[in-house]
Amino acid sequence: MATTTELVQQLYVAYYNRPADVAGLAFWVDAIDNRGATIDQVSKGFNTVKEYTDMYSGKTADAVVNTVYQNLFGRIADSEGLNFWGPKIQSGAITTADLVKYITAGAVNADGTPNADGQVFANKVAAAQAFTTEIGTAGNEAERVAYANGGNAVAVAKAYIAGVTTTASLTAALANVHAVAQSALPAPEVTNFTLKATVDDVLGTAGNDVITAVIDGTTNAVATTLTPLDTINGGAGNDTVVLNVLNGVGNAGTAVAALPAVTVSNVENLNIRSAVDLTANTSSWSGLTNVNLTQGAVVALTSGATTAVAVSGATGNVSVTGGSTQTVTSAASGTAVTLGSAAGAVAVTHTAQAGGNIGINNGTTVDVTASGATTGTVIIGNTTAASGAVNVNTTGAAYAAADTAAVRGLITITGGTTVNVKQTATSSDAKVAADTSAVGNGVTQSAVTVHANNSTTAVTVAQTAAATAVDAVIAAAGAKQVDTVTFTAMAANDSITVGGLTFTASKALTAAQAAAAFANLASGVTTGAAPAANGIYSGTFVSTYTTGAVVTTGSVVTVDATAKTAANGNTPISFSESVAAANPSVANKTAGVVSADAVTGVLGVANGTVTIDSAAVTGTAKLATVSLDGYGAATVASDALTSLNLAHSASTVGVTNAAATTLALGLNSVTGAINLGSTYTALNVTTSGDDSASAVTAGGVQALTITGTQAVDLSGSTLGALKTVTVSGSAGVTINASGSNVTAVNTSATTGKAVVSIDATKATYTGGAGVDVVTLTTTAPTKAVSLGAGDDTLVLATGTTSATVTLDGGAGTDILSMAAADAASASSTSAFADRITGFEKLKVGAAGAATTVDLANMDAINYVISAGATGTKEVFVATFSADTTAGHLSFDGIDFTGVVAGTAAATAGAFVTYYNAQAGANWVAVDNTDGTVTFTAKVAGAVTDILSAAFSTHGMGADVTVTAAAPTTQGADANPANTLTLTHFANNGTVELIGAAATTTVTLNDATGTSDSLNIITKVGTANLDFGTVAAAGVETLNITATDTDTSTSTGNGVQTATLAVTDAAAKSIVITGTSALTLSLNAANTAVTSIDGSAMSAKLIAATVAGAAAAATVKGGAGADQLTANHIGDTLIGGAGNDTLIVNAGLVTLTGGAGADTFDVSTATSNSNSYATITDISAGDKITFNSAAVNFLASKVTLANTAVFQDYANEAIKLSSDGQVSWFQYNGDTYIVENATGASTTQFTNGTDIIVKLTGIVDLSTASFSSSTHTVLIG
Repeated sequence: MATTTELVQQLYVAYYNRPADVAGLAFWVDAIDNRGATIDQVSKGFNTVKEYTDMYSGKTADAVVNTVYQNLFGRIADSEGLNFWGPKIQSGAITTADLVKYITAGAVNADGTPNADGQVFANKVAAAQAFTTEIGTAGNEAERVAYANGGNAVAVAKAYIAGVTTTASLTAALANVHAVAQSALPAPEVTNFTLKATVDDVLGTAGNDVITAVIDGTTNAVATTLTPLDTINGGAGNDTVVLNVLNGVGNAGTAVAALPAVTVSNVENLNIRSAVDLTANTSSWSGLTNVNLTQGAVVALTSGATTAVAVSGATGNVSVTGGSTQTVTSAASGTAVTLGSAAGAVAVTHTAQAGGNIGINNGTTVDVTASGATTGTVIIGNTTAASGAVNVNTTGAAYAAADTAAVRGLITITGGTTVNVKQTATSSDAKVAADTSAVGNGVTQSAVTVHANNSTTAVTVAQTAAATAVDAVIAAAGAKQVDTVTFTAMAANDSITVGGLTFTASKALTAAQAAAAFANLASGVTTGAAPAANGIYSGTFVSTYTTGAVVTTGSVVTVDATAKTAANGNTPISFSESVAAANPSVANKTAGVVSADAVTGVLGVANGTVTIDSAAVTGTAKLATVSLDGYGAATVASDALTSLNLAHSASTVGVTNAAATTLALGLNSVTGAINLGSTYTALNVTTSGDDSASAVTAGGVQALTITGTQAVDLSGSTLGALKTVTVSGSAGVTINASGSNVTAVNTSATTGKAVVSIDATKATYTGGAGVDVVTLTTTAPTKAVSLGAGDDTLVLATGTTSATVTLDGGAGTDILSMAAADAASASSTSAFADRITGFEKLKVGAAGAATTVDLANMDAINYVISAGATGTKEVFVATFSADTTAGHLSFDGIDFTGVVAGTAAATAGAFVTYYNAQAGANWVAVDNTDGTVTFTAKVAGAVTDILSAAFSTHGMGADVTVTAAAPTTQGADANPANTLTLTHFANNGTVELIGAAATTTVTLNDATGTSDSLNIITKVGTANLDFGTVAAAGVETLNITATDTDTSTSTGNGVQTATLAVTDAAAKSIVITGTSALTLSLNAANTAVTSIDGSAMSAKLIAATVAGAAAAATVKGGAGADQLTANHIGDTLIGGAGNDTLIVNAGLVTLTGGAGADTFDVSTATSNSNSYATITDISAGDKITFNSAAVNFLASKVTLANTAVFQDYANEAIKLSSDGQVSWFQYNGDTYIVENATGASTTQFTNGTDIIVKLTGIVDLSTASFSSSTHTVLIG
């Protein structure tokens, strides 16, 4: 039950939102206790006083209700309260006193305890009572009088009550009640005294007196007023001596070596400004609590233990001895700060430390903030340690252009209860962004040494993370070389060659017509836009140039050839001419300049070393926690160390500990080695931020736990005593836990990835929801392995063919990995299958011999991953000739342009550099520096012997030649013993090939159905791979996924090619998808195939139909530049979005190129004039290739009377042409092209020799171009 005092105090808070004054509280308490008044009567009495009327008079009913809510509960009245109480106040049904009573009474729970609002009100009343008690306490009469007088004191008290709502705010209010009451006191009067040059005897007033004095001993101008015989007594109040120091005794600029021996008492503050160096000792001044120096040169101050010393504005070194606290602020560059003997807190702020040294001894808490640091040191506790926390925060000087390498000054700290050092390498690295010499001009941060003493419990050292310097590169615009070719008129049989492409005129041409033959050429083309009626093309346009449009200026006709890439130089494009009547020419127009991309300079930052020891400890060490962030090589020595947190460093850490047995190790982006000694028996790792990879040496650790959010790679760790490993959270781990003492590894509580090696004859493994990759290091496991949920992998030791315990893959898609020979042996009986469960995939290593795996004895797994088979790589040596005119060479599908005037050795070296850089290279070339090159196949296996004929020239200029090439090592996959056979394979199972192979034979469990399927996955990465042959039987559908695991040009060499042969006499449909290119081959046994569908592929497909198939087949390409071949009569080839090549080797083939500029190869002779191939979608940019006899194209269409039949047209086309000429005609709404390949004068189409091809629809070929080198017609 509330006391009378509490009840009255409640009314003061509710009505006035303030504490009761002493007299008012006493009056109302007496009225209730001694004069018979009730609390209701007192409440109504509050309504009559002026304070009430001033607060509530004129307010609306809602405003009255809201004021009471604010006073009682510290919040705005809610709508429910306003709607309920407002009308009652408005109507006069209740008074304000009633309102206060009812609202207060309602602020309770059902059990009578205060609800949330009631607790707020109770807190306000408690704070109010504390305030009234404070001002009513003896000695605080000034507070009582000030409050009774109202004004500012009442405003302070109301703010005090308004700030109390929660229990925490009440606690703070009770702790600060005296300070609040003091703040309500009126400011005392100030009396000024000015000392004279004579002897002064100053007696201050009860107020805050200010006594001003001067020291100026300048020769012939002495003006000192603070003299040795002066007596200053400040009296009561907070008194201040203002001392202006102008000069010592002597000439101007003379230092003041000491203050005059004045007698000072009851002066609380000394404010000093000094124009010269000053040494001052105020330790004899009685009652002095503050010395404030705001201006000075070199300053040396000594004060008593009760005096707080503050120095700022000094332009020289600062030294302070003694004082209750010491606070120094310096902005003077390179100045030293030396502090000692402080009784309390020490704080230094130096904004221009540079090479200035900061030294501090004694003190409780020590705080140093220094910026602009270069070589200056920070030494704390060198003779006497601080007794409290030590905090050092330094920032290096801003980087200047072409800075020299900088090493920041040492930071050395002895003692302190806690030590916190933070370094920032530089205040600004803005100038390094444009510094072209940033490398070698980085910053090495301060080496930090902490000598822990008996009080030190925790040390934290943080530095800016290390960074590798990068020189800035100023951007420079590049320019591609441009050469201008000037053309003249040409007579028939005149020729011009530009960049390797030759055009020979068929008739007299104007200069504009000659120029048009070379206009708008893409790189590598074999024809331009000139119609065959104007002339014939030969050769190939260089791959490094393109050309623009024809430009006519007066009588001068030109075409510009522009290099595809910018390169330094101005050598014109290759050019030659055979024009009888004029002289076409080439000249450089714009020299090539290599561009330079802008590179932003980066400041090199090195971490300072960290040394933390217990050198200052006497007895038992207490340093338990060390945290390092961005550190150099670090050592920590403490027998009490139980927590070590490391972050953002690649440096080593060494720990010396002889007592503590458990260590909590925090890791965040740590890659340096960690040596923990041999005393710890339990290591608890917590990961955060980013992944870490550290080799940890901890010879005594038996129990390792890992938790957190990031992965840690403990590969290379030495944990000889380790027994158990436990991983939880989302942490991942990589660790070799195969030691002889390990008994259990448990990752069941983590969702992170665990890569673990164990000895399963000694240790169990329990996995969880994360991905587990577990490698067993011994054969014949006897301890249970359970991988848990997640897509896990169990790798068995080579030689494992049995197990006496269950090996459980758990939930998810899990892989059992083993050597091929082991899989064969283990699957020879059912015993092994009884010991494995939960595995969805079997991965077998490269087969080194004939290997058969019976999947019925492998838990009926229907997904096998094969690493292929071992074999020998083909090797041959080629001898190059000297190259004198930048000749050309083709090998392995790669074109090379030689070097001008190159020796044989130079030519070979240039070829090797170019060839090895090409993504499609199937060999590795090594320059022997003597004109010879050694080639090694990238894939093991038999390869057709590479002889000199494999190197072909372009037939232009002086070509590079290879005079000898012979195999030195014969490829040997050849050994059929390397065949992998998979028996009892499930229908719709999957074979995934990841390594070069010979033959993989798959036998289904039951292949008697008519809709069996087999899935084949090929995987390439940075190189092409030949996966040999997959042989199946009785499977109708083969689904092939050709996967490139890395198509990046920077890391994966672009898109690679998988080569695969399949054999299956029952196969009808082959469906191909994926991201790699695929070269697919079928053998003669694949006679049932009617569909090869690569339409979903994104890369190139090379595929051909089977000549002896039972029926015609359809082959579809995808988005790549496919090469599709029809070998069976009536086949259909359908290209895709790429620039495809469709090849005809049989009659009545239908060709559809699709999008892209396609090539239709019809070079195989047609069996008769009616067995032609049909091109359904010929369009501009497409090419038709005839056989090597084709050397010319007759642009004029063959025409006959309307009574002619189809055979008449075919015969006429032959009759009007000569050997090697190509002609054309239109018949019955379609267009036909005929090549005369008979080789003799004839008047009829010769079956089996001549060639005819149909173009669906009417196509005007009078504007088509022709290349005699590639025997192609280019549709214009």
